[in-house]
Amino acid sequence: MRVQRWSCCRTDTTNKVIYDSLGRMAARLRLTIVAGVTGMLPDGLTNLAAVFGPDGKMLINYEKNHLFEGEMIEGFHHGWTPGIIGRSGVAICKDLDFESDMRKYGRAGIGVLYAPAWDFVRDGWWHSRVAIVGAVANGYSLVRNAREGRMTISDDRGRVLYETSSESRELTAMTGMVRPATDRTLYARWGNWFSFLLPLLAGIVLRKVLNAYLAARRSLTRV
Repeated sequence: MRVQRWSCCRTDTTNKVIYDSLGRMAARLRLTIVAGVTGMLPDGLTNLAAVFGPDGKMLINYEKNHLFEGEMIEGFHHGWTPGIIGRSGVAICKDLDFESDMRKYGRAGIGVLYAPAWDFVRDGWWHSRVAIVGAVANGYSLVRNAREGRMTISDDRGRVLYETSSESRELTAMTGMVRPATDRTLYARWGNWFSFLLPLLAGIVLRKVLNAYLAARRSLTRV
């Protein structure tokens, strides 16, 4: 597996040229290519992850679901659905910060998630670890290709198998292998049940403490 930081822009006039080029490259190399693409269209901008299979055909053109502040100011459009291709998935950057969205990939039973991203140099390590924790919770391996941040390949147990920095803004490449996960986690199956259970447990404990306090006061009053 080769991860290389690369992104491009397209317009409605260059769309076919760029996508045809990516398709031919995937077919020639017999690889699956995930390309970060900024679509510059007449009705606005959009952040895409175009995926081409080893036969050169486009498998999905995923549109980023969650925009960061700069994209919203610039009028980017956003998508609504997860990018699932069989037992693989694709998401973009800030999408990985939203546990409800990442759980959709876990419930779909994917084995590996591919994620083009763009960090802000200083937050590269932190942002990559947020994504890794989400992958562990939902039971899939993660290939995260970050611009101006940390490029990582990690398994479904959170072990960082390969990592390199692209914080220098220079062309960066990383090669590594990861085994797609095969098991689904309880979190992916049942959701964030623990956060709902905690208030209930806290209420039970508080009630017991209050009852003990009142019993102690009554005992002291009788004396």
